Amino acid sequence: MRKRGKLILISAACLLAVLLVIRATVHQTEPAYEGEPLSYWTTQLRGEPAPEKEREARAAVRALCTNQLPALVEALAYDDRPRLARLDPFIRRLPQRLRIALLNTVLVDKDSVRCGTAAEALEALGPEAVPALPALAKLVESTNDMRSYSASRVLARLGTNGLPVLLRIAADPSNPRRRRALSAMCRMASLGPDAAPAVPVLVSLTQDKDPVVVVEALDVLGILHINAETTISAIATTLAHPDPRVRARAIQALEGFRPPVPAAVATITKALLDPDPYVQEAATNALLNIAPAMLTNAATP
Repeated sequence: MRKRGKLILISAACLLAVLLVIRATVHQTEPAYEGEPLSYWTTQLRGEPAPEKEREARAAVRALCTNQLPALVEALAYDDRPRLARLDPFIRRLPQRLRIALLNTVLVDKDSVRCGTAAEALEALGPEAVPALPALAKLVESTNDMRSYSASRVLARLGTNGLPVLLRIAADPSNPRRRRALSAMCRMASLGPDAAPAVPVLVSLTQDKDPVVVVEALDVLGILHINAETTISAIATTLAHPDPRVRARAIQALEGFRPPVPAAVATITKALLDPDPYVQEAATNALLNIAPAMLTNAATP
């Protein structure tokens, strides 16, 4: 037992050493600000950082990246599929947990790590990354899922500059990235009235043949909650959609209008009579949040 324990400790020490070497190798090619690499500063912006920490991290990213947009876009365009294809014959017979552990440690892809850091840096730069717009517009339509996903998130952070690209993709029925473009637009709530050019496109997409596209369009309309009269009317029509998931999402979109708009409340109240229990529950929860008195009125004979 003692011998086995020593072997475990030695193995753990070796693994730790490998991880430290990998971390040092990845970071040594990164630019640094106040002694910390770029990846450190981008991770500080994840979640909801404290205001002071966020200001410091954004200042660091601006100092390191404002004049490095071509390099960031090049890193963002990295394609990891050829490497994975080469590794696959050697690791596919391994147990899944061991395979994942190896890919995340010993076989970690430094270029893939840089790609992730570049995506976070470009998102943090926001409108300051506008010069990279043409390159991002090409990347978002890439056949590489991760590349397309990262580019769409960055485009959403470019504000009104990135909006036309995402709208063009979303409005094209033949574009395989339209769902992704709509999903990215859910990150543009801060645009407020500046997102008004998106409303006609989103309204038309509520009648799309693809129910997933309809749901995504409803989500964006509910998050933007602008042009209330036009938007609420368009959302209300989807309560006749044959898919109950679409109808439930429509209710959630109407709930997004705050303060509550009478037309939205009236439409949600009607949905209490929907034949699907899931939709009824969505309507009940929405009214509990925005107009609980309507539930009391509905229950009164």
